[in-house]
Amino acid sequence: MRTLGVDPGSVRTGLAVADDDVPVAIPLVTLRHKSVADAIEQLVRVVREQEVREIVIGLPLALDGRDGDAARRSRKLGGELSVRTKVPVVMWDERLSSASAERALRAQGMKGPARRNVVDQAAATLLLQSYLDAQRDRTWNEDSAEPSQSDPHVMVPPRRERAVVPPRRERAVRAARRR
Repeated sequence: MRTLGVDPGSVRTGLAVADDDVPVAIPLVTLRHKSVADAIEQLVRVVREQEVREIVIGLPLALDGRDGDAARRSRKLGGELSVRTKVPVVMWDERLSSASAERALRAQGMKGPARRNVVDQAAATLLLQSYLDAQRDRTWNEDSAEPSQSDPHVMVPPRRERAVVPPRRERAVRAARRR
């Protein structure tokens, strides 16, 4: 069984997977779609083909933790995927993941079109690895607080409060707030 990481976009959606045996995220594919319905159909197919037991969807919150249009679209996608696949969906804070992926690919020397083809997969990989690391840390530290759950299949950070930010990205978020 596998965990699927999803970095949703309006035209491209990056995917990454991690096996239960080895919790390391690896890039899978970038889906190209014309509509949300098309993206959902493709994602449902991938979930079945990859034998996914959990879906982690990037939640692009604003730096102050509020929902914008993209976050609302991600929540809608998560709810629809949960219903269609009967697989638990976790919404995970993905602030700055696409920018981090873009910088990492640029640092590796990737240029324009080649970078655009894999940046969404790289962002999904960073997102999924961040989630996996947090789950590992949670099992080591049982005192950690759980994010609130309004739907048993969709775990999301509480609204209008500070969202769950993985520790290694905390510094980047603080720096962005100062600007």
